[in-house]
Amino acid sequence: MESFPMPLDADRLAELVAQKYQLLQMVQELVVRQQELIDRGEISELLEVLVVKQKILEQLQGVERQLEPFGQQDPQTRRWPSPQLRQATADRLQSCQLLLTDILQREKQCEAQLLRRREEAALQLRQLCTTGQMLAAYQDLEPIPQNRLDLVSEH
Repeated sequence: MESFPMPLDADRLAELVAQKYQLLQMVQELVVRQQELIDRGEISELLEVLVVKQKILEQLQGVERQLEPFGQQDPQTRRWPSPQLRQATADRLQSCQLLLTDILQREKQCEAQLLRRREEAALQLRQLCTTGQMLAAYQDLEPIPQNRLDLVSEH
């Protein structure tokens, strides 16, 4: 049984670009949520958001794979049902690029915030260890004998 490649029609391209746009919008919303959770230090909720985001990114990769053949096609040979659909698809593709740029910028900010938090936690741990070591050192010291002058005896 022969398998026939899916036709590279403009309607399918418009549909895939629309799917890509919707998925990127969802990722953007999750990245905004991710930033809020990092700001508040809510790590367990952050992990839940990251799991959801990963699933959406996998869907996005699937859409990107389906879009690959269109990138190899000469756009001039593509037959559009209407100039409006062609323009709407081009506009949506441009919006996808803007969303992607925003997402990547926010991701870099999240990474920087997490690195700052990690450094702050490491510093606090070092300070706790140092404080603990100092306390232990003082506790291990033998008491220093104090010279006492006995003013009551009659020697």
